Amino acid sequence: MKTKYLVLPALVITMTIGCKKKDKSVASSVPVLTSRYISVANPTSANGGGSITDDGGGSIKARGLCWSTNTDPTINDNTTNDGTGTGDFTSSMNGLTPNTTYYVRSYATNSAGTGYGKSLKFKTYTGTVTDIDGNVYNTVTIGSQVWLAENLKVTKYRNGEAIPNVTVNTQWGKITTGAYCNYYHNPTNADTYGRLYNWFSVKDSRNLAPAGYHVATEAEYVTLVNYINFQTNGFNLGKILASTSGWLDSADEGDIGNDQASNNSSGFTGVPAGYHSVDDNFYFLKDFAIFWTATEKNASDAYIRKLESGGGGMPNYDAPKRFGYSVRCVKD
Repeated sequence: MKTKYLVLPALVITMTIGCKKKDKSVASSVPVLTSRYISVANPTSANGGGSITDDGGGSIKARGLCWSTNTDPTINDNTTNDGTGTGDFTSSMNGLTPNTTYYVRSYATNSAGTGYGKSLKFKTYTGTVTDIDGNVYNTVTIGSQVWLAENLKVTKYRNGEAIPNVTVNTQWGKITTGAYCNYYHNPTNADTYGRLYNWFSVKDSRNLAPAGYHVATEAEYVTLVNYINFQTNGFNLGKILASTSGWLDSADEGDIGNDQASNNSSGFTGVPAGYHSVDDNFYFLKDFAIFWTATEKNASDAYIRKLESGGGGMPNYDAPKRFGYSVRCVKD
């Protein structure tokens, strides 16, 4: 008997395996972020921010700044809330106490927890003072001294007489009486950098300082430097005095231009205003902050103090009285 076989077609089973979509609400680690510069606006408020570089694998639920008078504040202290998402953000801290040292750092929270940026230190201003032009300056207490926290920008002596604004470069180096100019002769630069004065205006008996203040002497800068060095064991004097932004970048740790967010824990806020030279040119905007002292060296020169983006100190030098430098005042 012949056997017959029934041949059935092959059964092909196709299975589709789906890929599960990653749940961004579940993070694998806390966010990674940095704290950005702190700028004190007035005696009771300051501005700052942060930058979230890694969300930790989960959605950012909250971000902002946290601050306290204690080192390394957390979200259990004072906070701002600046929305969600990664990238840069800015914050305003309000209701601060004048003449107080604070610590602040950025934070970001996901489902895994809260990550923090580096803790930065800043000091709120003491109060304000007004010059004869109506310019209002913030002031800051550093040790036993009260300083203007801004460069002088007055255009009149205290008795109301005008300080000549010399806008012709070829005349500037020939003057032996008081004068000022704006960097590049652009008046808008005074808003950020103040004005540049020759030493003859600094020592004019009509006085360019606001009432109750005077241009700081070399001895008073020594007092300032010694106080900060004593408080910090001589660590990063220039960074403690320099503003938190606006400087040329530097790759060297400890330089004013490196990690600028960590500058200015004193509140002095030295801005890199450059200078005007006797060769009739402007130099080193964003690189140098140079301040006249009220102390004369000899008939042609007087003493200055300098902050430099590529340095970490505040050395003293002498310079021709015809140069144009910034001016800082200290309380009588």
